[in-house]
Amino acid sequence: MQGVRWCILVVAGFFIGSISAKDINGYAPELVDKLGLPVKAYNGLIAETGDQVLLDIPLKAVDKDGKDGKAGAICGFEIIQKNKEEKAPFYAEIDSRKDGTASLWRLPTKLLDAEKEQIYTFKIRAYDCGYPQMESKSVQMTIRVTDMNDGTPSIERSEYFEEVEEGIKYHTILQIRGHDNDKSPGFGLICNYEILTPDVPFKIDKKGNIWNTEKLDYSKRHNYILRVQAEDCGHKKSKSAMVNIKVKPTCHLGWKGIEDRIEYSPGSGRQMLFDKAHFDMCKIPCSENKVAATVKLVTSHIAKGCDRDTYSIKSQRKMCGASDGSEDLLPSADDIGSWTKNLPTDDGHESDEIFSFDGKTNSAEVPSSKINHELGTKFTISTWMKHEENPKDPNPHGSKETILCSADGKKMNRHHYSLFIHNCHLVLLYRQNSDKDLNKFEPAEYRFKDPRICDGQWHHYAVNMNFPEVRLYVDGSLFVCTKENCEVIDDWPLHPTKIHETRLTVGACYHAGKNQLVQFFKGYLAGISILRGKTESDRVIKCLNLCFERLDFHAMNEMDTGMSIYLNSERTEITINGSRMGEVENLIKRIGYVNSRRYPTVGQRRLSIETSVRCSTMKKVRPPVVNSYVMVLDAKKPTITISATPHIMRPVTDIQQGVRIFRQLSIITKVESEKEETPKAKQDTKSKPAFDRLDSCTISVSPKLDPKRELLRLPMNLMKQVQLYATNVENGVVISGADKIFNYEDVLRQISYSNIAESLFSKKFSIVCSDLNGRFQSNELTVELQSSIVQPKVNPHGFVRKSSAQHIERNNVAPFKGEELHLEENPVKNAVHTAPGMIAVIVVCVVFLLFMIVLGVVRIRASHRRSQVVKVEENPEMEWDNSALNIIVNPLEQEGMEFNGQMVHGLTQDDSDSDDDVSSYHDELESSEDESEKIKDRELEWDDSTLTF
Repeated sequence: MQGVRWCILVVAGFFIGSISAKDINGYAPELVDKLGLPVKAYNGLIAETGDQVLLDIPLKAVDKDGKDGKAGAICGFEIIQKNKEEKAPFYAEIDSRKDGTASLWRLPTKLLDAEKEQIYTFKIRAYDCGYPQMESKSVQMTIRVTDMNDGTPSIERSEYFEEVEEGIKYHTILQIRGHDNDKSPGFGLICNYEILTPDVPFKIDKKGNIWNTEKLDYSKRHNYILRVQAEDCGHKKSKSAMVNIKVKPTCHLGWKGIEDRIEYSPGSGRQMLFDKAHFDMCKIPCSENKVAATVKLVTSHIAKGCDRDTYSIKSQRKMCGASDGSEDLLPSADDIGSWTKNLPTDDGHESDEIFSFDGKTNSAEVPSSKINHELGTKFTISTWMKHEENPKDPNPHGSKETILCSADGKKMNRHHYSLFIHNCHLVLLYRQNSDKDLNKFEPAEYRFKDPRICDGQWHHYAVNMNFPEVRLYVDGSLFVCTKENCEVIDDWPLHPTKIHETRLTVGACYHAGKNQLVQFFKGYLAGISILRGKTESDRVIKCLNLCFERLDFHAMNEMDTGMSIYLNSERTEITINGSRMGEVENLIKRIGYVNSRRYPTVGQRRLSIETSVRCSTMKKVRPPVVNSYVMVLDAKKPTITISATPHIMRPVTDIQQGVRIFRQLSIITKVESEKEETPKAKQDTKSKPAFDRLDSCTISVSPKLDPKRELLRLPMNLMKQVQLYATNVENGVVISGADKIFNYEDVLRQISYSNIAESLFSKKFSIVCSDLNGRFQSNELTVELQSSIVQPKVNPHGFVRKSSAQHIERNNVAPFKGEELHLEENPVKNAVHTAPGMIAVIVVCVVFLLFMIVLGVVRIRASHRRSQVVKVEENPEMEWDNSALNIIVNPLEQEGMEFNGQMVHGLTQDDSDSDDDVSSYHDELESSEDESEKIKDRELEWDDSTLTF
């Protein structure tokens, strides 16, 4: 025991001996700030996911024992928790013992969550390394955990439901509420709401209030399902919630069951418009006494107020059976020599071409070399016109706006005749020349008052003059005159003068005394024409205004007693009157729409129903106007195919006499089907073409014709019979006029070309045909004609075969291109022969006829309806050489037609240079391989039109 004590004393003495005087602690450490002043409290921040605490005052302690020994060094910092069971998730780590600095860190094993605990409060103190160890005073430390927006916002309810009435705009329908678990002001608040459903008439504000932006209509939609989303201020979004807003119907007085859009397919016939319509009185106490419903079809925006065929004026007149001789005063600006080139136009063609007049400067003078200015006492003036009243007219008495005026060409300002507008009156001025009593008053001015003249819509006007009687037709119907709307003013006739020159102007009137144009017209004109020497019939005028679309009603037999129906002349307005709504409703269901054009104008046709109801109490009920529209769909596009032999080679001698370029021309129309057709369907398509008319064919030649050497001949007699017209254009000619395809084929097949050149050459002819003024165009067919040198054949009798002046190439058809077309009368030099030649022809023909009769193989063919040529079938087994025949042509039977100083060569049935039915030996030798099998069946033909017996 005593030994142990000695050991302890020895160890303690040794330990005491080892302690330096510098390690002996004399002072306790102290927590100070940067200035060395005592710290009273610490504040710090740390993010939820952060590691180090950011303190407002750096953690530092000092010791007065000095820095040389352990007593002056800081060994650590201690966190003191009030509740020993709860340990703060932080620790202090010494950065430098000598300087006494340290940092505060989050314990790696602890996670911070601001939503659970955002503020930590505890005390901290420092202790030194001296002996005995001494601690500083503890200082309070507060640590705030900052939120990192790790919470997702949410909406209180996943589904919302609300009912609203239609026809009301609400300030607030319902409110959506959202929240966020984040504690920070930045992340714990909902800053925005959003409607995710597109194209809905609702909005939501930042407070979650939903309202409708427009009045809701139950007939269009019964309910709306919206997806709504909340968003916090940190731009974090919640899951969407569903909002179901149900629309409750409110009764609306008026028609129900009427579709907004009604589609019409071309060729479908009658389309019912209101077959599901019914009228709802909404339990209004009313015993109907009188009901009226008016259905209107608006077509004013289609062409000239209606869907009409777009054929030219001449073609329309032809199809309506109008009188010949009508002259167009506003020809197409594209025509050669046209006087309308300086007038503004739309993109139409011919009759569809609309000319604009500004009322200030523009007009068109009709040259007297083109159209005779005199009218006589019997004529018709017709035009399409769109005109409206000028509210800024400077003339207090109203300015005159001239549509058409013929006035003196020199010195004086006398108006011979004119058609003008004055104060919304249509006035015809007609002054007769003084060939009788100069002092006799006669009717001179005819005034017609009609609101349509200034309504800004398209109307057709036709004035028939059979002096002194004048009849006005508006839109095809005779204008009924009364004392209020018609007036006739008498005047003296025109006194005789030495001036016989007149100037005819469209859109203004020329005053020679001032050498200026006056009374300009402001509006639109189209298809203005004059027919002199006769007046147009009522039937033709009505036909020219025929509209192919209309309202259709065929239920007259279903009308009850006391009901009445009114239909306007255009069939675009129907009014049904009855005493009960049910009666009117039944007839409204029977109204349809019809467009009989095979290829109608595509687009909308507006519909409206105006209704008025008078109750037995004399109370009037007027429901709102119902608007709808008919959508005319596009028809399947037809194709026009022209075919013919593309290459022709003929001897120079034949071309000198004339070769028919389009002899085998064929024109086929059909509608291309989107689906593959069965063989039977294809046969039906061939038997039923897309349409059977054409309205123009343009022929051009390249290189251009030399007027001294080349001729292009047209069959003018045939064209006159079928009323087709030829017009010069650049590089060619246009054959126009609406007619059957087979008539166009007949005319084109007889067009011939001749060239007196003896050298070899090549010529290309092109042709393009169209219908409905270019709406449907054919392919462009090109035929190339090449010349060749062939020695004449000598027959056994020693006669040299001569090319007939009436020979026309039979195996070729084609179109052409060229810069200038020379059209002139057939030369008669080829038709002049001596009397012995005539006798030789007669003898040969008589011998040939007797020979054929003896053999018993003569078969007389019926001559063509437009030809006087006699064709005798040739026996395939009998060969007969006709190379010695010389055909004599009567020069008196040749005729021509002049265009712009050039001549169009007219082919008649007896035309020597273009007989259809003359064949030649060289033709058969040079025919294509496709024709070789037909040589045996080819008839032997000749022209006997000039033979005299």
